[in-house]
Amino acid sequence: MVPQNRLDSEQRAVLDKLLIGKGSEWIRGFAGSGKSVILMHSLRETLIKKPGASVCVVTFTHALKDMLATGLPANARHLPVMTYHEFRSEHKNGFFDFIFVDEVQDLEPDVLVLLESKCTRLIMAGDEKQSIYEGRVSPNDIERQTAPTKHNLTIVHRLSEKLRKLVESILPSASLSTARQGNTNAEVKISLAKATNKQSEYRWIWNHAQKYAQVGDPVCILLPKHRLVQDFIDFVCAEEGISRPDYKDERGRQSYEACNEHLMENGLILRYLGNSHGSLEESDQESIVYVMTYHSSKGLDFETVMLPGMDSGLSIFRRNSENLERTLFYVASTRSRRNLFISYTGDNPHPFVAAMPKKLIHNIAISDQNVSSSGSDSDDDCY
Repeated sequence: MVPQNRLDSEQRAVLDKLLIGKGSEWIRGFAGSGKSVILMHSLRETLIKKPGASVCVVTFTHALKDMLATGLPANARHLPVMTYHEFRSEHKNGFFDFIFVDEVQDLEPDVLVLLESKCTRLIMAGDEKQSIYEGRVSPNDIERQTAPTKHNLTIVHRLSEKLRKLVESILPSASLSTARQGNTNAEVKISLAKATNKQSEYRWIWNHAQKYAQVGDPVCILLPKHRLVQDFIDFVCAEEGISRPDYKDERGRQSYEACNEHLMENGLILRYLGNSHGSLEESDQESIVYVMTYHSSKGLDFETVMLPGMDSGLSIFRRNSENLERTLFYVASTRSRRNLFISYTGDNPHPFVAAMPKKLIHNIAISDQNVSSSGSDSDDDCY
């Protein structure tokens, strides 16, 4: 969490306005502009200025819920932090002085109506250009239902200039070219790795993920679908000589609880993060490699992000849904703060990758000679 004394003047002005506002508020901005940061600072200041207020925090994914919960000050760990599914089932009869909502653009319309009716002040953050689900609230829905005061963040901090130019080719409608560049700490290195077979590609990804993972700075591997997440986990288990995990609970429903336990018991640093499984706090104590879906990564960011499997025939979401596929890949590509690795198998990458500006990308040729199961691989062989 960026400390308050490091907020830029625009962020500081938005925070000040939130603290003196009376009704609903909507913090808008580009990816990397600090929407969630301002939301959390507004929450912290509210708790200080109004210690007796009833407050809850609502977000979309379990992973983001985990991140927001760990960002609360020690004296606020008792506050309810929940997904909107949990709010709908557990708090529909309650009432709060303040409800803070992150990723508001991913809410279903009836949930927004419910939240607005259950509080005196609704403080929202979100970017409609990053909506990754069908049938969710539109900007008009938000304005009509909540009549918010809108606060626009126009300075991008997390995304470096190179990464901004890269993702503009993925989702031009995000209008990143109109954003102002902030004081980004470092330029993101973008690498595109080409493999001749899927085994070599996954081995290269796994070796690099282990190399870059550090205590406090986990690596995140993102794949668009659960089937691909499980294929990757199965490969790692086979590579490390252990049995594949189970992805079902005792009732036959998809679950990663047993999977994460299996990985931990066998000494692997790989964990699934999302859907209430895995914890970001674990990476504060040891080196961890997280594997997630694109959807679950929303609102999070990592030093090193890896996007394997970007083959020419990949279906990111489903056929005939190019806008959602572009938005999902845009979300995945903007999670990195320092290193972004994209990889594929075959002659050509996915069309979204093929359209990226070539001059921004460091190309790597993966072969059986420059990657081995021992982890002593090289990324110096370029094409």
